[in-house]
Amino acid sequence: MSLHFLSEIRRERMWPMGPRHSQSRRPARLPTPVAVALLALLLAPSAWGAASTEQAALTVTARITLPPSPVASPSGFYLAAIGVPQAQGPAVAVAWSKVPAGWFGDLWSLQLAIAPHLAEGLAFAREGTGLLTGVRSIELRNVDPAWGHTYETRLAYDSEHGTVAVTVTDITTGEQVYAGGADVRPHPVAQLLALAPDGRTAYDIIEARPLFAPGPVRWRLLQRSGNALLATENVNRRAETVVRLQVPWKSMPGTFQLTAVVEGRRIVLASAHGPGAALDIPVAPELLRELPAGRYPVEGAYIVDGEVVSHMAQEMTVGRVETRLTGLAVHRDGKAVAGMLEVETDGPVPQVAVDLEATFLLHLMQRDHVGVPQASRIRLADSALPVFSQSLDGSHRVPVQIPLPADVTSRSGHTEYAVDVRVVAQTPVPVHIVSEPVSATFAWQTPVFTVDPAVTYQVIDGFGASGAWWAQYVGLAEGIREDIADLLFSPTHGIGLSQYRYHAGAGIQPEIRDPWRTAETFEVDRGVYDWSRDPGGRWMLLAAKERGVEDFTLFSLSPPQRLSANGKTFADEGATSNLKPENYAEYAQYLADIIKHFDEEYGVRFSAVSPLNEPEWDWSGGGQEGSQYSLDEIIALGKVLAETLEREGLDTPLLLPEAGDWAFVYGSDRNYADALLGDPDLGPHLSLLAVHSYWSTDAHRMAAAQKMKEYPHVRLWMTEWCEMRTGRDLGMDQALNLARTIHADLTLAGVSSWQFWLAVSRHDYRDGLLYVTPDYTAYETSKAFWAMGNFSRFIRPGARRVAVQTSAPASVAYQSSTVVSAFLAPEPDQLIVVAINELTTPAPIELVIPTDAAAATLTPHITSAAHDLEPGEARTVLAEGGRIRATVQLHPQSVTTFVITLER
Repeated sequence: MSLHFLSEIRRERMWPMGPRHSQSRRPARLPTPVAVALLALLLAPSAWGAASTEQAALTVTARITLPPSPVASPSGFYLAAIGVPQAQGPAVAVAWSKVPAGWFGDLWSLQLAIAPHLAEGLAFAREGTGLLTGVRSIELRNVDPAWGHTYETRLAYDSEHGTVAVTVTDITTGEQVYAGGADVRPHPVAQLLALAPDGRTAYDIIEARPLFAPGPVRWRLLQRSGNALLATENVNRRAETVVRLQVPWKSMPGTFQLTAVVEGRRIVLASAHGPGAALDIPVAPELLRELPAGRYPVEGAYIVDGEVVSHMAQEMTVGRVETRLTGLAVHRDGKAVAGMLEVETDGPVPQVAVDLEATFLLHLMQRDHVGVPQASRIRLADSALPVFSQSLDGSHRVPVQIPLPADVTSRSGHTEYAVDVRVVAQTPVPVHIVSEPVSATFAWQTPVFTVDPAVTYQVIDGFGASGAWWAQYVGLAEGIREDIADLLFSPTHGIGLSQYRYHAGAGIQPEIRDPWRTAETFEVDRGVYDWSRDPGGRWMLLAAKERGVEDFTLFSLSPPQRLSANGKTFADEGATSNLKPENYAEYAQYLADIIKHFDEEYGVRFSAVSPLNEPEWDWSGGGQEGSQYSLDEIIALGKVLAETLEREGLDTPLLLPEAGDWAFVYGSDRNYADALLGDPDLGPHLSLLAVHSYWSTDAHRMAAAQKMKEYPHVRLWMTEWCEMRTGRDLGMDQALNLARTIHADLTLAGVSSWQFWLAVSRHDYRDGLLYVTPDYTAYETSKAFWAMGNFSRFIRPGARRVAVQTSAPASVAYQSSTVVSAFLAPEPDQLIVVAINELTTPAPIELVIPTDAAAATLTPHITSAAHDLEPGEARTVLAEGGRIRATVQLHPQSVTTFVITLER
């Protein structure tokens, strides 16, 4: 078969190309004996001319160097294209094209362009933009081109299966920009053509091969664990094992094989032909069982016509040694820690050596200068005990005893100790060793928590969260918004939040790049409003009302753009606010008008209005809406707002100052309590003081509570907190941190309201209770969400906190890791007790309630790694001697709410 190369590239084009950079052309390097013709991409309709290959699959590799800098309004660049004879354009092509993005201008997007007949019925194909205007395209990735860099693109197309594969690599940096593909409609043809587009920017076709050669075919090993298949590199020879292919096609015209090299031999572990987009290929159990324990290289290869066109290799460890130390216990009169050691292997493992390493600790309780308990653990002694060394196959059990050190056996009294034991297993060959450390705490008595309903403290106004930024989007997501509203606000189906902060946006600000940091404003002009704005936020507000929420706060992070000093919704650097004093009155009227409208239109009465947020911080830079305020500015704005509300006949309380941490309540920098509450004009208008619990210590909380005793008529609200840590956490780590913060704010600071920051988030950050996907089609809960429900669902508005005394021994393990708070419910003869156990082991505690009731029924509601605010078994306890006494076992790392009903 002869080769046909075009000696000249015609100047006519069918699809417009981007700006010119290079006109260099290089003939395609074609494998012998197969020939592939290059065809010019025509501007006007005309016939195609090329040599036939009788090949329905083609892989083209092309290279392009972009201009050194952006040129005037470029529409895009083609990176590679494949066509068919007689067509008026490419069948498939890869291009960089501009995509309009509203407020954010035009964004660059890597696109797969598709001929119209190949795009029919594809829901994910859309009308092209920019360079691809008038054709259909699939968005591969939003990414900016690097000007002056050289890119290499491999485009593979199999017309029989409709399979397209794309790999784009930045040759200048070596970074892979994209690797993936898509399915289009099959259109079997006998001949595919590598296209060399003509225009002001050209690319070189480096290679054109008559087969389908995709990018890396990604795979990973999965093993059965309970009901789930989990990714692993450590293979248990007794567990179900599969190879999961991760490819973007429904079918591939080739064969995938997973092979391992064992003692110089290559063994095929799994094989499949033409797999689907997420195929699990079983690994034969007998093959795994025959593999000796050790580490092996494993390769997943994709084979077409006998040739490996893609492969990805890794190493795999075969063999498992699992150790368990159970029944670990120490008795007061004993001389040793005793337990049962269980060792299990998944098959033959040579010479397993097992040792025990124990550390004995003494727990002491110390308090800081304001009486806050601090944990102190003194290391007493270390002990090492060899257990055995032998080859194993299956289960092996052996009783063990670790002698107590003299420092433990010689002590007496109410002292508490702990022993941390680590099982150390070693083998001469690499295997996966599962060996979790075990701890046991031993004290001379179980800690007792006495709940005294006769000693009462603050009345609880409620628990809530804010709707800032997320509600405007989630409130429009019809597929999930009802579920999310139920989860947040329903006291039967969700966590029953009883307070909700509605955010009044300041206007969409283009400089704020994250759309979750800027929001619409109702204001069109002075005194002119478009009340149809913020439909999502209004929907969520009314959904909260429908589910029983009655306590709403109107809060604003920034004055509207029209009233700001710099014309933006974020401030400039400096200590003064972004709101000019001459605009105080208009800003106050703006907030008053919103309060009146929502009352008249929806029957929503705001229980508080907050005109500013964390005024101490510098809100410059465009990260989000916000403005700093000096102390004098806060007082001046507060006075104007109070006067405006009074003039409008509104009795909505002011909520100031939303301080950034507890130290600002009483501190020397900004003593908000004295400055605001002690002001002769502003003070009489304030019945609430709002603080955020970021970066605060227990000492700060207690000092703030002491200061607030000077203003007994003012309720203290904690209106914003999240963990301020990168990395989304859906587990118990964040949940326990949240629960301990709520406990400290209620019991040490004495807050009447506790409100989380974002009820819903989409970020990789610990700032949400619920998390939504970027397209708002799905959501997931967190353990922090359910832990919040341990308070919000059961401690309802009107409840009153009561005293909890502990008579436990001097035990830091319990006092710092297990805490209890209690509340009188609004319902008669009902107590709510919340217990937090941060220990990794179960914690027994005794609850004592002085009462004249004859009995009490205790119903636990548990949040832990295994429970999502789930009710446990109710039990009835008879009173003896005027007291209810119940010993309960708290789950490891858990938050448990006990609903206690007294029976008379």
